[in-house]
Amino acid sequence: YVIESDGAMQVGINAEAMRFASKHKLNNLVLYIDKNGYQAMGETKSILDMDNLVGEFKEFGWSAYEINGHNYDWIINSFELQKENPMAIVCKTIKGKGWKKAENNNLYHYKQLSKEEYEEWKNSYTDDLSEEDKLHKEKMDKYNEAKKRIKLGDITDPTHPTPYEKSWWWNWGRYRDWE
Repeated sequence: YVIESDGAMQVGINAEAMRFASKHKLNNLVLYIDKNGYQAMGETKSILDMDNLVGEFKEFGWSAYEINGHNYDWIINSFELQKENPMAIVCKTIKGKGWKKAENNNLYHYKQLSKEEYEEWKNSYTDDLSEEDKLHKEKMDKYNEAKKRIKLGDITDPTHPTPYEKSWWWNWGRYRDWE
């Protein structure tokens, strides 16, 4: 299983990997692509349009599907699809979904949240969710609670970085004011 972004799919080596996987019938390869339409420097379509990813994968001999990337049931069910060829699952998503301030706002592609922004997000997150999204959030909350009970920790809480996470250069200033 591989997770990739739509912006990263513009890189030439990915086209080579698509050909290689098809030629060698790597039916144990499943690629999930987060297709939110943004990358670091702007909208994906204005840099290099990646709108027809499913068609491109099929042209390379892959099985390819587009799903709602916010629907956990669709994602989980995609694991059960027949794998006769390499398979690409294009997950159509909304960047920053759930927090209106960040939805489709490319600033949040790379912006570090302040503690105040994190609290704002946490407090407002469920206000704008559909009933379906609230159900999925409830499932994820239960999942994270179960993980806590088996001492794995809640990986979704940025206020508690792991020592490993703090060591990366791009996080050097991130937690300075939080401790």
